[in-house]
Amino acid sequence: NAEYMGIQLTMNLDNIEELPIMDKAAAIERLGDESLFETMMEGFEDMTMGKNLTTLQIAVDELDYLSIRMQAHSLKGASSYLGAERVKKAAEKVQFDIDNQKAEDLFKDYSILIQQCIVSVSYTHLTLPTKAQVQISVVDVTLTK
Repeated sequence: NAEYMGIQLTMNLDNIEELPIMDKAAAIERLGDESLFETMMEGFEDMTMGKNLTTLQIAVDELDYLSIRMQAHSLKGASSYLGAERVKKAAEKVQFDIDNQKAEDLFKDYSILIQQCIVSVSYTHLTLPTKAQVQISVVDVTLTK
C-alpha cells in the first residue's frame, strides 16, 4: 500500500462492476445538452477504441510509465464528463499504480481498463428503454509481451 503523510493509501477495482457503465442522464445534466453528449460520445469511442488505445498499448509494451499515465489521465477526464464511471475508476487505478510504483498491479489494472473501455463503447450502441438494467462483460483480455 502507498503512504501519504503517514496515512495508508489503497485503491482497488474489486467492486467495479457495481458502478454504472454509463450515467447518461448525469452526463447530459453536466454538459447541458444531449447533442453535445452525443458528439462527445463519438469522440470518446474514437479515443477508447482508436488512437489513444493504440498509444496506450504501445506505452505498455515499451514500459513507458509516463505515457501510460498520460493516456490513463486522458481517459479519466473524458470518461468523467461522459459518466463512464467504470472507465474513470479503472483509469484512476492505473494512474494510482504508476504514482505509487505498484508495477505488480499495473498490468492487471490496465487489462481491466481495456475491458471497461470495450464495455462502455458497446453499451453506447445499445438502444434501451429508460432504467433498463444491462450486464455487459468482457470475459478475458490476455496481454502478452
